[in-house]
Amino acid sequence: MQFIKQWLSIGLVVGSMGPFLVATAARSQSWCTDANQVRSRLERAIQDLGAFKEIEQCLGPIETTGKRATIATLVAALNDANPDIRVNAASALGRVKGETQTAVSALLAALRDEHPDVRWSAGSALRRLSPEAQNLTPALIDLLQDPQPGTRAITAQVLVGIDADPKVVAPALIAALNDKDPEVRRYVAQSLGSLETETQTVIPVLIASLKKDGDPTVRGAAIASLGRFGAETKVVMPALIDALDDPDTFVRWTAIRILGGIEADADRAVPALIGALKDEDANIRGLAATVLGDLGAKAQSAVPALIAALKDAGSVRGAAAHALDFIVKDLAETATTAEQRLATERLVRWVQQALPETGLEEVKRRLAQTLDAIADRSK
Repeated sequence: MQFIKQWLSIGLVVGSMGPFLVATAARSQSWCTDANQVRSRLERAIQDLGAFKEIEQCLGPIETTGKRATIATLVAALNDANPDIRVNAASALGRVKGETQTAVSALLAALRDEHPDVRWSAGSALRRLSPEAQNLTPALIDLLQDPQPGTRAITAQVLVGIDADPKVVAPALIAALNDKDPEVRRYVAQSLGSLETETQTVIPVLIASLKKDGDPTVRGAAIASLGRFGAETKVVMPALIDALDDPDTFVRWTAIRILGGIEADADRAVPALIGALKDEDANIRGLAATVLGDLGAKAQSAVPALIAALKDAGSVRGAAAHALDFIVKDLAETATTAEQRLATERLVRWVQQALPETGLEEVKRRLAQTLDAIADRSK
């Protein structure tokens, strides 16, 4: 099953190849119309991806008897007793080129399959068949009320994956954010982050979820989605900074990652990240140091706190040392005046003096190189 998922993520797509494809389709019809041969390839595809390529030969943009027969066989295979066969059938239907309505309708029904991998495969296939699948929007919104939580969860992703009208989708997903199942709420929170044209509606709901949802994975998903609205930093940043005080380590970890990615508002992110250097969890402290280093010269104000962090536990100390190296190197590369170069040189020497006598040799070597570079630019 994992092998098939890997193939899905890579996305082996047979594109339109003109006359060659017509010839291929003609050659394929000898077995494409044979349901037993198509099914045998579905079975073989559990271990052999080459079998998928053979099936794709029957599903190109040219309408043939073999193509129609293959689609019919794949649709029937969605009801097979073997879940691996159903997974493969759903995946193959996502490769149909043209005349996709039969495939789309069958995949919609497969979202209600009892097996999670089949639902996952059907959802991926529907996203691949956009925009043809967009006419399913009303039916998909109805599925957000399905008794099966797994169906509700994957449906949220499909709705945004097929690029359905965000003004129609947003209200439905916002309502689903109150679902009783935390996995569904997590998928919904993730999906809301894709509705970047609906910021005025979506952002307040995600902030409320971040503050009130009892499940940390949902709060983490809300943070990640808020990070996609980076242009709305005036509203988003306070919520992300507040999340650094969340009782759950995963939520704080996610908030730090997202804060580091909003470089446009580094002036507010850096003080919050400096505060995270004192978190009770060493992993959080180390991550805060790493993210500060990634911000480079924008995190210059964090240098004293990072130097203090050199006295922390081993992993945190290493992260702080590397962060200091990145920051001073960036400062050296962006210094344009003699005064700036002198200030950076003093900063580098301060960092050198603060490093422990043993260990971190690679950082020490790079700091020495930074000093040499400053000297070269000063000549």
